[in-house]
Amino acid sequence: MPKTNAKQGLWGEIFRGHKLPALTALCFVVIVIAVSVQGYKLIHKELVESALSKRSSIAYLSAELLTERFDRLVDVAISLSTRVRFRALVQAGAWDDAGIILAEVPDAFSYIDRVFVAKPDGTLMVDMPELPGGVRGRNFQHRDWYQGVSREWRPYISEVYQRAAEPKIHVFAVAVPIEDIADRVAGILVLQVSLGTFFEWTRHLDAGSEGNLYVVDRNGTLAFHPGYESDVQLLDFSGSPAVRRLLQGRRGVETLPGINPREDMVVAYGPMPNHGWGLVVMEPEKAVFAAKNTLFRRILISDVLLILLVFSALWMAYRIKGQRIQAEQDREAKARLENEVSRRTQALEEANRELESFSYSVSHDLRAPLRAIDGFSEALVEDCAEHLDEYGKHKLSRIRENAHRMGMLIDDILRFSRLGRTAVIPGKVDMNALVGEIIADIQNTTDTDSVHFTVHSLPEARCDRALMHQVWENLLSNAVKFTGHRQERRVEIGAFEQAGEIVYYVKDNGSGFDMKYYDKLFGVFQRLHAMEEFPGTGVGLAIVRRVVTSHGGRIWAQSTVDQGASFFFTLGAAPGP
Repeated sequence: MPKTNAKQGLWGEIFRGHKLPALTALCFVVIVIAVSVQGYKLIHKELVESALSKRSSIAYLSAELLTERFDRLVDVAISLSTRVRFRALVQAGAWDDAGIILAEVPDAFSYIDRVFVAKPDGTLMVDMPELPGGVRGRNFQHRDWYQGVSREWRPYISEVYQRAAEPKIHVFAVAVPIEDIADRVAGILVLQVSLGTFFEWTRHLDAGSEGNLYVVDRNGTLAFHPGYESDVQLLDFSGSPAVRRLLQGRRGVETLPGINPREDMVVAYGPMPNHGWGLVVMEPEKAVFAAKNTLFRRILISDVLLILLVFSALWMAYRIKGQRIQAEQDREAKARLENEVSRRTQALEEANRELESFSYSVSHDLRAPLRAIDGFSEALVEDCAEHLDEYGKHKLSRIRENAHRMGMLIDDILRFSRLGRTAVIPGKVDMNALVGEIIADIQNTTDTDSVHFTVHSLPEARCDRALMHQVWENLLSNAVKFTGHRQERRVEIGAFEQAGEIVYYVKDNGSGFDMKYYDKLFGVFQRLHAMEEFPGTGVGLAIVRRVVTSHGGRIWAQSTVDQGASFFFTLGAAPGP
């Protein structure tokens, strides 16, 4: 007891002798603690908002990317279903011949597992490739793809399901109606898409160091998750709080309980309103805020040092101010980015609306009069043939020919307009194989017995195979067409490197053209030869130029009248070794 009293007396003397410095130090400590607590709250709020905003942006942008991929699938299906020859075969009930036209589609698009055509009542008539055991003749009205497309006869992306044929993998389908020349539904074209292949690209999206990104369909069924095999079992995620919000069309980010009750998850969800699907990004809360927690530990150490060193308080104030300025700049940058995204989205939607209006006008307002002209002309020839002389019959024949030509022009306008909203999906393309396929198609559909094709070795290219197919098809078809008056018809295909670029070319010994009209060569509906001499619509080379420029390349031509023509094009810098 006397010892305790001695200690108290000693500390009392120290305090009394240093009362002012002690009070000053105490005030300083209180001020530092108060400033530290306030700074902690401010920084905590800013870092939490920044981390959550980042996850929300990842979910939103990923959903936008997935929407673009789905739109691309729908565009491919529409492009296939509107082929003139294909529609005619479907209307005539020539199902096997129609299937042959689609045979190359699964090879051209790796994520398309199968293509099949069904009657309007849902009966499957032809599938490519045909599976062992066969499903032809079976009715699939119970499938979601049929119920969706037949509801309003508009393109439809189905929910995830297990296909009927072996092996029974999990897929989803893109279904579009096939209309005949009278705009009646003659059939349904269905692209069956493999889940694993189609969603493989999502593995490369940044979902955080410990995060996962998964996709669900309109029913909440899991379509893709990096931790699950897509063909093992269909998993219902509709009970998940995030998925429920997603299916309600809500977009946001929040913290929800995880599977492990001791570990919460930060979940961001982005819906796809046009298709009813959605995308969820989730990551453990401790991983999301790892940087924040690390920063707070450092602040705590700094506060201890600030109590010992007076001037450290100035550094802390500077740091808080810097954080505040940075946070304000981040908010302003985010606001500018959101405004820009909103503006561009609005412009894109407006352009799409205009394009859809244009397509509708072409498909209905222009085709209907043409069908009437052709039909009445044909009826006049059949019903009044005995009252017409040869001159009258010739004029009616010319009317029908021009109506058919106008129909071809409308088809080419649609093809040309679609290119403006077709996303380029680059990949390695074997140009030798592609050119070989096109030459074989030309030889099967055109009289080319007198045409001699010389094909040199072609380097592979990084490009969109479907779009590049249109380039080669137009150039080679033109070369064959414009050598039609030659007894010996020659077409040469090759490539060479020039100034760091691979230059591909097509040369022929045909009629050629006058270079003084070169400026008209790649324009829409610009022809350098008479229609009677060489038929066509004048859109092919315009399509070629649009595809080449969309790949970052260029195209040009050289010719002399009656001495053939040469067309050259590039696709950007030559690939490295």
